[in-house]
Amino acid sequence: MLTIIVMEMVVGYYALADLWAANRALQQSAEIQRLALTLGRNWESARRLQKDFFLQSAVIGANDAYSIYAMASAGKIDEVIRDGALLKRMIATTPDDSAVRTRLTDLDLLLSTVSRYATTYEEATELEMSMTSRDAG
Repeated sequence: MLTIIVMEMVVGYYALADLWAANRALQQSAEIQRLALTLGRNWESARRLQKDFFLQSAVIGANDAYSIYAMASAGKIDEVIRDGALLKRMIATTPDDSAVRTRLTDLDLLLSTVSRYATTYEEATELEMSMTSRDAG
């Protein structure tokens, strides 16, 4: 009888350990999903703000458009890069056979695209500001 109780305790312990591991995996998956959605939302917001900067620059003035739209867009791009780096670290800690792990190269491509886009946008913003100040002066 004692042997059966001990075996039941051992089986219960291993079942509980598996349950905890599954719970950790679900939490990590939910966090990865949340970060990916936040990254996409911030990227879309940054691009929309960039468009608004160029459209509103002639209407409200380049300096006002810069302070309202371009600065907010730069902040969103910084958030995308920060969240992307965090997402990359989280994906790197997943098991090798994880389906998420196969998307790591896509994330690397996205992050390099965002970095290049940020540089290009900064140059375009500076050009817009210099053209506007030259036209005003």
